Amino acid sequence: MKRGILVLFASALASFAQQTHDLVVYGGTAGGVITAVSGAREGLKVALLEPGSHLGGMATGGLSRTDYGKKEVIGGRALEFYWRVGRKYDIQRFAQDVAWFYEPKVGEQVLREMLQQAGVSVFMRHRLREKTGVEKSGTAVTAIVTEDGTRFNGGI
Repeated sequence: MKRGILVLFASALASFAQQTHDLVVYGGTAGGVITAVSGAREGLKVALLEPGSHLGGMATGGLSRTDYGKKEVIGGRALEFYWRVGRKYDIQRFAQDVAWFYEPKVGEQVLREMLQQAGVSVFMRHRLREKTGVEKSGTAVTAIVTEDGTRFNGGI
């Protein structure tokens, strides 16, 4: 009986230590988040690994007074982000659609909601293992391994 429980535990641990996804994104910067969201919206099974405890990089780390230049050239997921931020501030009451300036915590909240709604698996505090954290087949990266030993396999 004890042996059976031990085998079951070891099997569960081994499955936890290996994750397989279509797309694995390392780094939860604004670019990493949008890459993960875009992949998931295209039907891919996506994992986003962030070595720290926050998402958004510079966009949510205090650099939220966006240097946007000409507003009319901003589109796609970036415009969606600013639009969602505007909804958080109820900006439409001022006859505006988007909020170009926002608090870092609001920006991170919007990014987290985008990830959750797209179905992205987010792994916080998953640092890449130093020296042996990248597995390759020729020149192609096939998997990455984090400091806790979890192996993330990905087609992309």
